[in-house]
Amino acid sequence: MKFEVKNRKLLINEYFKVEKVKVAFDYHNSARTAEAERFNLIRGVAVSALLYHKEKDAVLLVKQFRYSTAEAGYPWLMELPAGLTDDDEMPDQAIERELIEETGYHVTGLKEIQRFFVAPGCTDEEIILYYGEISEADKVAPGGGLAIEHEDIDIIFLPVAELADYITTGKIRDSKSIIGFYWLINYKNIPGK
Repeated sequence: MKFEVKNRKLLINEYFKVEKVKVAFDYHNSARTAEAERFNLIRGVAVSALLYHKEKDAVLLVKQFRYSTAEAGYPWLMELPAGLTDDDEMPDQAIERELIEETGYHVTGLKEIQRFFVAPGCTDEEIILYYGEISEADKVAPGGGLAIEHEDIDIIFLPVAELADYITTGKIRDSKSIIGFYWLINYKNIPGK
């Protein structure tokens, strides 16, 4: 099966980039092809981390204002810390930078646990999800986000024993956090779990 981009036009070229493309693609199980217009929110690679605080037996979450979800009734989301990679950095560098900016923790020995597309019907954004363990000795900065980006991030420690409840009751609505929580519940042997 093949596809071919026939035409590409950049509609928005700001913090977010949006392109409109005309694409031809093969149908499944047929010799037919289709041509269609599609839109793509160009985001690229993002990084996120599930941080287990050993002394608190808890997962570190950030809570911040999210306009896109505010319109759906959820203005302040609890979620795993995350951010986009800058043009000149590798994902492992980006996650270290984001964790210090948002949480104040310097984390070593991060392990990649999953890669996934956020919403493949409209964006190319792929999240690389990491796992790491922290203690209070790893706190090297205040965290809370960058003033220049108007971030106001609250740090929350959610006890591991409450992870499943937060998923099933809808208290966590962020997909990367839900994926991380399920991974922790199912694949990681955490003491006291």
